[in-house]
Amino acid sequence: MSDDRAALIDAALRIIIQKPSTLMEHGLRTESVVDEAGLYRAKLNREFKNKPNFINSVLSALLPPPAYPAGAVGEIVRQQLLADRLRSSAAVHKLISSHFDRLTEPAAVTRRLLANLFLGTDQHRERSVRDDYLRRDQLVGAAFEAGVEGIGATIRAPFNTKTFAVTMIAVIDGLLLRHRVDPAAVPPKVFANALLALISATVDVGQEHRDLDDQLAELDAAARSRLLVPRQRDLRTATIDAARAEFGRRGYYYAQIDSIGASVGVPPAEFRKLFETKAHIVVEALGPAMQAMTAGVADDCTLGLDEITVLRNHFHRFAQMAAEPDNGPFIDALLAVLVHDTYSDPAGLVAIKERLNMPAIILPVIASGQQRGLLRSQATALDLAASATNTMLLRCFTRRNVAAEENAEFMTDQLLYGMLSRPDR
Repeated sequence: MSDDRAALIDAALRIIIQKPSTLMEHGLRTESVVDEAGLYRAKLNREFKNKPNFINSVLSALLPPPAYPAGAVGEIVRQQLLADRLRSSAAVHKLISSHFDRLTEPAAVTRRLLANLFLGTDQHRERSVRDDYLRRDQLVGAAFEAGVEGIGATIRAPFNTKTFAVTMIAVIDGLLLRHRVDPAAVPPKVFANALLALISATVDVGQEHRDLDDQLAELDAAARSRLLVPRQRDLRTATIDAARAEFGRRGYYYAQIDSIGASVGVPPAEFRKLFETKAHIVVEALGPAMQAMTAGVADDCTLGLDEITVLRNHFHRFAQMAAEPDNGPFIDALLAVLVHDTYSDPAGLVAIKERLNMPAIILPVIASGQQRGLLRSQATALDLAASATNTMLLRCFTRRNVAAEENAEFMTDQLLYGMLSRPDR
């Protein structure tokens, strides 16, 4: 191929890739091509004779050249595995990270996308697209063989080496397309994790000859076994125990209320009659602590203690309650409800506000202190009670490694004395 011929084809490809909207407006104009190539129209006519010949040549060059030869891919994978002491996950992440720019090169992704569009629907040219896929399938096969070399790994049925490669290329192409328009959504870590998920699901290294249906059968059996758990006699206590384990293991966001119900032997529809949302379980779990703190404040007031002492005692009881190991997962869940469920689960938020109204415990005490001139009155008693409770929750959540007494003293020094109307305490 002459230099002028190559320059004209490259110029046309640049226009198609960089300015695809021009194709919709007025097609691929030869004037634009020769300008882009820095040549004269006569050069194009001499090299291609007519525009159809030129277009055919451009389309034939549309597919990008292979990024790696098959032999090189296998060796790259082998070397990375050795460097990472045969740790597949680390090797895949490093391979993707080090080759990410080349894998996601925008021009190559666009060229392959346009080739599917222009060549894939033309029976005379679609063979080139299929051949490109086959070459890329071979790259996946070479990488796979290098990765499992010497360990006797197999592909789980119904997959085989061919369909595994086809699926892997499909996943990669999908990630490349998303990265092309939204790079932040598909960083190297996400790219690598997606490939590892497919590998871990389809590759069997234990020679157990298990297929994907076997894997799913285990999940089905686990689900059925949970649903067939004998119903607990004390459902509420059992539910709190199950929720504590579920929240501790998965966190409030990812915990499933149906899984909690199954753990105590109650089908989902029936369980939701007892607990409409996860927040209702939180209310049930922290209800006794709420009652105990309410009773503690009431007892202090009955004994005639001044408001400052009552509030200080309350902070100590609050910090002690939050530090109890059994309450920890539910305190975390309570904060999650207050932050997250305002919009996504309003029913749960209503339950929290109505049945776990912690600011209400100290609201009368603060109001009394304001009336007697002990506490500042610039803010309402409700605002002060809510601020004190929220600050205490956040303090106990972020300083859980600190002793309860220390958290309580911090609250007393920084918040309670800040509400005093006189700085001399």
